[in-house]
Amino acid sequence: WVKYAIKLHTAFKTGNHIKFFRLAREATPIQLCLLSRSFPVMRNQVAKKLRRCYVDLEEGKFMEMMGLNDKEMLEEYLEHYGFTRERKEVKDGTNGSQWKD
Repeated sequence: WVKYAIKLHTAFKTGNHIKFFRLAREATPIQLCLLSRSFPVMRNQVAKKLRRCYVDLEEGKFMEMMGLNDKEMLEEYLEHYGFTRERKEVKDGTNGSQWKD
């Protein structure tokens, strides 16, 4: 348990959101309660990084990077940070949804 906590703390302090959210997926319900205060902080950091680095990404990639499972929550976060949704036709002929800065 202590090693796990140290890994989470290190990922949080270094801003390694991918490692942080992967570790969070392994957490017990009690650990998730303790981590719940860290999620908004880490998601804010991710959104700021994305605003500076990416032009457009697919919804699934955004959800993975922000550690979200709910599309509505994703939309709230991204709209708050100024991203807009853009529908595109994907190569296989289906409509895909992407977010643009």
